Amino acid sequence: MKCKIAMKTTGLVLLACTLLLAFAAPHAAAQQRILRLAAIQPLDHDLTQACLHMAQLVGERSNGRLKIEVYPAGQLFNDKDMPKALPSGAVDLAQVTTGIWVGLVPALGIIELPFLFKDMDHVTRTFDDPVFRQILDDEMAKKGIKLLFRQTWGYSFGYASKEPLHKIEEFKGKRIRAHGEMPAEIIKSLGAAPVFMGTGDVYLGLQRGTIDGVNTAPCLAWDKKYYEVIRHFQHLPAADLMSPPIVLMSMKTWNDLAADLQKIIVAAAQDTEAWSLKLSNERSMQCAKSLQEKKVQVYNVPDEERQRWAKACSHIIKQYVDRNGEVGKKLVAEVERNRE
Repeated sequence: MKCKIAMKTTGLVLLACTLLLAFAAPHAAAQQRILRLAAIQPLDHDLTQACLHMAQLVGERSNGRLKIEVYPAGQLFNDKDMPKALPSGAVDLAQVTTGIWVGLVPALGIIELPFLFKDMDHVTRTFDDPVFRQILDDEMAKKGIKLLFRQTWGYSFGYASKEPLHKIEEFKGKRIRAHGEMPAEIIKSLGAAPVFMGTGDVYLGLQRGTIDGVNTAPCLAWDKKYYEVIRHFQHLPAADLMSPPIVLMSMKTWNDLAADLQKIIVAAAQDTEAWSLKLSNERSMQCAKSLQEKKVQVYNVPDEERQRWAKACSHIIKQYVDRNGEVGKKLVAEVERNRE
């Protein structure tokens, strides 16, 4: 009799545990929030790897309450469609190119202003400055987006070309592919004619002579195999000519998250930024070496010549301030305040 009672009791306990687990499993799953991140580069690209790195940090630090799914290579939206998709909440996060967003948030053009920043340390100091960041964040929030972290194409940015572009005079009469409004204005200021074409058309454009050069970075030139159709790469420090990739978040998604999850995302983004910048810099140095191995002449534009280029482009900073009014003045002032 005692044995039967014990068996019955055990059965009831097992039934209770089964019911409890059946209830708890969907309940726990319901607690997990899944966010989608649209990336524009392939899965194995260092910029996409940074997005995966942040996703891992967020998942670990939120104890699974928040999961970020990364969709690489434009699977969800391409770069040009993102300014509509992200603010609307059609996607939660996006890894994008700055130049595409300046039309929506003109103040964001501060990142692309030529020869404004002393070096990349100056860029970091400025973007870490609370006053600068608050001004920029407020302007972006008005358009429904939030800047999570900066990325980089590497330690340098410049011009890949069929003929040397070592001096400003050599830009005259050349046709250079530009990927946005600011790069186009810089190309015009240097004396060349900007040409707008899709990324996929650049290789053939160089091969057929439709364009003489392209505004790019060492790893972009390597990944797109431009070394097969160019002979020169003129590089400047990355801070001189920037059109950096950035990771943004929809304000709709941000405002719908609990405060503790917002803090986790911000901290993970800060850690990922340092991780990403280091990875991209290391890779770009290797890409520059690889270009040289393919008989591309990598030319470091000397300081004296850089100053000539900077002088020719100086009016662009004034145009930015005029376009953005008081906001532009304050942002440029903060850049200058953080110079040293």
